[in-house]
Amino acid sequence: MISPPPVNEQSNSGPWLKWFNSIFASFKNIETEGDVMVDNSARGIVLKDTAGHYWRIKISPAGVISGMDLGTTKPQGI
Repeated sequence: MISPPPVNEQSNSGPWLKWFNSIFASFKNIETEGDVMVDNSARGIVLKDTAGHYWRIKISPAGVISGMDLGTTKPQGI
């Protein structure tokens, strides 16, 4: 659960920075006991292989799983 931001503090002060960093630290690992859904067909799960390439994993309407090579530069917006 994400806590609310500090009130009556400057945005660059200690409490705000600590709050901001705690929010983004929680996104490093995602654990769930439920399903994970990507509801945008232009997106998917992105994995990095041992050679340093990023791959977007998708599934076709026929249920065929495929990977699209995104290159060795971390995709923007991920």
